[in-house]
Amino acid sequence: MAVALGESMLRGALPAHWVGRTNYYTALSYVQLGRLEKAEALIKKARQYATGAGDPEMLVECMATDAALATFREAPDATDLARLALNECRKLKQVPRNLELRILNCLASTYLVAGEWAAALAACREALEMLDDPYELRRRAGLLGAAAIACQELGQLDVAIDYARQAVEMETILRDWVSLARSENNLGWMLARQGQTTEGRVHLERSLALTEKTHLEAGRCHVLMSFADLCLAEGDPEGAWESALQALRSAELSGELTSAAKAHMLLGQIAEARSQPDAADSEFKAAIDQFAALRSKELLLRCQQLYAEILDKRGSTAMPI
Repeated sequence: MAVALGESMLRGALPAHWVGRTNYYTALSYVQLGRLEKAEALIKKARQYATGAGDPEMLVECMATDAALATFREAPDATDLARLALNECRKLKQVPRNLELRILNCLASTYLVAGEWAAALAACREALEMLDDPYELRRRAGLLGAAAIACQELGQLDVAIDYARQAVEMETILRDWVSLARSENNLGWMLARQGQTTEGRVHLERSLALTEKTHLEAGRCHVLMSFADLCLAEGDPEGAWESALQALRSAELSGELTSAAKAHMLLGQIAEARSQPDAADSEFKAAIDQFAALRSKELLLRCQQLYAEILDKRGSTAMPI
């Protein structure tokens, strides 16, 4: 509804200030829907207006949105953009609390994409401490979802699942279908990793249905990778291979480069489970090359360690790449 209203207003005759603001709010709505190209075009216009009009607060708002877009695109400079936006926000004469919280949330997401789990958890907890209104369910749910992923990666699985359940409950109340699709995926993936595959599948199927209902583009690959993990846990490497291939195609189409590298890494694991060592070597090589190109140090190290473990089980001592 916000997109439809914004587009309708932009087709009319508006004062320059309202054109800038309408471009900005419509761009935000497209970001929430995961339609990044539309958002990028509008935020560029909003930023041009803010720069020309000398509106520092709106300029920071645009910087925050640029950082969010870079996070969705999994761009290597996403963290730098989020830090810059946060620094500029805190330089404003009166720091807008909502804007500061939004940027902290974005910064946490960039750390997650980069595999910097401890930094992501710290950013989430800093933002959660700033939330003094118990009715800010939407923002709280987003932060809990991000904190859940960080805790899972840090080995705090019980805490992670508790956070993920809270996020799902809040987003269900809010009927925030796009965010709920992501949170259902996170919870389903965590449950599957813990061996609770039956309950995990229920949440993953809800997530996939919601991505289709909302026509979600950015992030669909994550649900498909979770299904691949689930199939592996259920002893179905063929199903895992098909889901991981779909995830790779989805990530490449939406420009999610880090996710594409993760999909190659997952395909390498699945190929090994299918007794296809040559295919496994090829997929791990692609993953390692892409993580290196993206300067994702933590994820590169994880990929290399996983590949080394596989080679050790084969009885090989050197990486054939």
